[in-house]
Amino acid sequence: MFLIQDLLVDKSFLELDRQLNSFNIFDVLNLREYEIRHTRYLAHMLDPTGTHGLGSAFLRNFLLQASAQLASDERRGLLDEVHKLDLDLARVTAEITLPERKDQPAIAGEAPRNGKSRAVSTSGRLDILLQIPRRGGKDIAIAIENKINAKESNDQLPRYKKWVEAHFSDAVLLYLTVNDEEVMPAWKSITYSNVVYPALELTSQSCATLGPGPSLMIAHYMSVLRDKVEAEAANADADRLAQELHRSYPMAKLKIKSLQEAWQRPIDGRPLDSDWGLYSRYKAAFDFLSRYDTDDLSKALQWFTSTWPQQVAAMPDAPRIIIDDSNRACMRFLPVPGGSRIDELARQYAQQTRENRKYAWTKGRYGVLFEVRCYPLRPQEEGQDVPDAYGWNLFLVIGPLENVDRTTFVTRLRELLVQAFPDGEGERPGSFLPVVRQGTISPIFLSALKWKLAARNVEALERELLAPQLMASLQQVARLVEQAWTEQAPAA
Repeated sequence: MFLIQDLLVDKSFLELDRQLNSFNIFDVLNLREYEIRHTRYLAHMLDPTGTHGLGSAFLRNFLLQASAQLASDERRGLLDEVHKLDLDLARVTAEITLPERKDQPAIAGEAPRNGKSRAVSTSGRLDILLQIPRRGGKDIAIAIENKINAKESNDQLPRYKKWVEAHFSDAVLLYLTVNDEEVMPAWKSITYSNVVYPALELTSQSCATLGPGPSLMIAHYMSVLRDKVEAEAANADADRLAQELHRSYPMAKLKIKSLQEAWQRPIDGRPLDSDWGLYSRYKAAFDFLSRYDTDDLSKALQWFTSTWPQQVAAMPDAPRIIIDDSNRACMRFLPVPGGSRIDELARQYAQQTRENRKYAWTKGRYGVLFEVRCYPLRPQEEGQDVPDAYGWNLFLVIGPLENVDRTTFVTRLRELLVQAFPDGEGERPGSFLPVVRQGTISPIFLSALKWKLAARNVEALERELLAPQLMASLQQVARLVEQAWTEQAPAA
């Protein structure tokens, strides 16, 4: 017989409660998912005159990290001249409304009149613009389009580019996303994991002399980003713990549901009792467990981690599937064809975990992994009850490496992939063929290959991930990764 007390003293439940109940100011203010709030916070941190008291420290670290991700092997490029920029005089403007007519000035930080916003015909809103003087030279403009819930295209980018280049002769266009989205060539893709997160980490080291305020805000924002971009963050562990608890306490959901039904109703004057105390104390963990196995993302994760490898193993000539760190937003695995050494090589060349966990990519510590990434088709809008809809795509990701020259390895791998998949058929969703991504070779994470999946529900995702055509391309890619490694002698 199930007793709620058994659940409450279970170590996994106590760990889940600890993770979900940690205080975070962004959660208290319900700012986690709203893209505009992320933009305003990022712009404030970049502003050397911001009330954070950090001066230009974060701006410098942000530009240095962006430079590292964008730089070519020769380490040349506009942002590599950070030391020549007078960062203390930088002008940072957020949410610049761009007019439709060419002769209209941009409207920066437009204020409402008489409580109502002014009607303006616009061609979009540029998220962040940095104007920075260069010592002994002309100013540089850095435009940032921020997509914390990244969509796959933005038809306003050409207009943003045209406006920036009309006002500044020296400009850099940055497209900031969580999942390394590819955009038109004029824009350079950077990610939260490769730029914003490490810049915050470096800047936090300066907070010790400034009191607890800036340090706390940076720590809370880094926690938000970890949940979005780091597989070993709380959400990944929470997913694992929830699976474990559902298996151990199958009847717990009925008790949790009864508590929710009793105390999620409108206030009706009933006396508070021990059930209320139980519900209010463990509300976050109860709510997570109650919805865990019912929403599409949870169903997809459960099938992916427990059922999919077995189904693949029953298929003829299919690779062995190794599941690595996974959560509802990012499910990671490694396909190992028969006779392949890719799992051995992926561990051999993976960068070792450092004490500060900066390069702790996965528990399996693989140098490459395949990722099924979920992305919102219609992000929830502020102030409106809009149900989320999801899609998925599949990527080959090169993680942190050592004992191998990264540029040589990725360059050779791309050559092999282009030879194998030359015709661009992978641009069609559901084609089961990948597209080779030709972005700059970043020093930490690189999405080298992308399969566009057509799935918009769990059942369709399951069908696609079991398609013989996809299995064939996964095996082919895995063998090409192995070939690229074995062709290259370890770096001296």
